[in-house]
Amino acid sequence: MRQSIVNSEEGFSLLEISIALIIIGLIGGFGLSAMTAQFQNRSIRVTKDHQEKVMRMLAAHVIKTGSLPLPSNPSAPRDQRGHQGGAQDYQGASIGIIPYITLGIPEKVAKDGWGRYFTYAMSTNLFNFTPVQNSHNLLDAYLSQTDSTLIIQDQNSSRLSSSGDLVSVILVSHGKYGHGAFDAQGKQKQALVHGPLQETNATLNPIYVDAPLSITKDAYFDDIVTWATRYSLLVLHGNAPHLVHRRTPER
Repeated sequence: MRQSIVNSEEGFSLLEISIALIIIGLIGGFGLSAMTAQFQNRSIRVTKDHQEKVMRMLAAHVIKTGSLPLPSNPSAPRDQRGHQGGAQDYQGASIGIIPYITLGIPEKVAKDGWGRYFTYAMSTNLFNFTPVQNSHNLLDAYLSQTDSTLIIQDQNSSRLSSSGDLVSVILVSHGKYGHGAFDAQGKQKQALVHGPLQETNATLNPIYVDAPLSITKDAYFDDIVTWATRYSLLVLHGNAPHLVHRRTPER
């Protein structure tokens, strides 16, 4: 009888064990959620850092050569990928991946925080044009361009750039699920989780959307987009406001 009493006092009931397991599960769930959020925030920081580095190198390339580099063909063989040229032209916008070898940057910088290539879209008329007559400045032709089919819009389909300062370059990270991002074979990834605005960015055309992040089911949007006009690319990323003092954008 004494042994029976001791066992009942020292043991645990099924109810107590169940409660303990529930508590452990909740604690583990909270920890996993915190780790997931931390990874997500890190991926976003890496993405924005890489976008800024690419923009600086694009601006430096323009200052040095007078034109933007063409995108690299995402479906090119592995040993040829990263060189400018070979990407498709879509209504005056060339779309592909960043020509990281041409720019002299590591391949990882041409990718976002989730390890996927950025989509790089640029206005084709900002590449390899004939310099203006009697001009000794390679930038004259670049700064003289006024026509572009490359368009950046907000979530309400309103243009985000002024009519006189054409959009020169757009970089898109297709977010956590990568809907529309180029994979290692150069094909665009199709993800189940995405919204109609992301569908625009996943379609090969000259129109792109820059909108606030949203996890709302009907308006899901986790693309991280950065873009520049022909002026802002030099001023903001090239630290060269003196290069554009000769011209004022038409409004």
